[in-house]
Amino acid sequence: SDDRWHDYKLSMQLALFREHPSVGLVFSDFAIEKPDGTSVEHGANLWAGRTLDFPAMTALTLRQPEQATPAWPKASVDGCAGPMYRQLLDELPILTSSVVVRRDVLDASTWYTERVALFEDWEFFARVARRADVGYLATPTTVNVGHLDPGRVSKCSSFDRAVSYQTLVERVWLTDADFTGEHEAAVQLAHGRALLAVAREAVLAGRPAEARGALERWTSAGYRDRRAWARVYDACGRLPAGRTALRGLLRARTAMRLLVGGARSHDSVNPAA
Repeated sequence: SDDRWHDYKLSMQLALFREHPSVGLVFSDFAIEKPDGTSVEHGANLWAGRTLDFPAMTALTLRQPEQATPAWPKASVDGCAGPMYRQLLDELPILTSSVVVRRDVLDASTWYTERVALFEDWEFFARVARRADVGYLATPTTVNVGHLDPGRVSKCSSFDRAVSYQTLVERVWLTDADFTGEHEAAVQLAHGRALLAVAREAVLAGRPAEARGALERWTSAGYRDRRAWARVYDACGRLPAGRTALRGLLRARTAMRLLVGGARSHDSVNPAA
């Protein structure tokens, strides 16, 4: 509620809507203001856990309208527009306070879901993206103000994040027959990794019953990705010191990735990434 809009935000985003009638949602890059007062640019990259791109979208350039009030910081702004529903299966680069949505793309399926721990915004964006194209502006229109309170995604338990992502995939993409018919492999990969993330975090949280439940679902679905890790989670969930053993293995994996240059530069919002 205390994020800040730049004064040119709406002018830029409405310009994109005017030039691209198929776009139902526009979002942008954003800056992050940390609790200590320092600022970090390219917040969308941070949320995605990588340098963000939009492979299904088409590049565009918006030019500042004549007599724009207030004036844009630049005479033109780069961005892109097109489908994003498939991409949202794997990552969430969208900050809610950077978004503008066309009224006519909203219906009974696109309101925010209630009674979920996390990711109701992610689900909302996915449901809108299923109905319309999405536009992105590669310039910050919003400042996201950081806090240390436990209600933020980065401060919530890793187990809750994993369960929330699993149920998100199940509520949206896994129940979308048209999409799964065209992208079955991608949906199965995301769902399988989500179940394994739940198993991993359940072991680390000392919840072996939940870990076994997630692994049983993963096995019964016939998923094969990351089979070695599935066996590790199963074994650690059965050992008295399994939490400690798994924590050590994960730390060793992170250290090895750092040595070979395979580690992410940032933490993805997606717990199954």
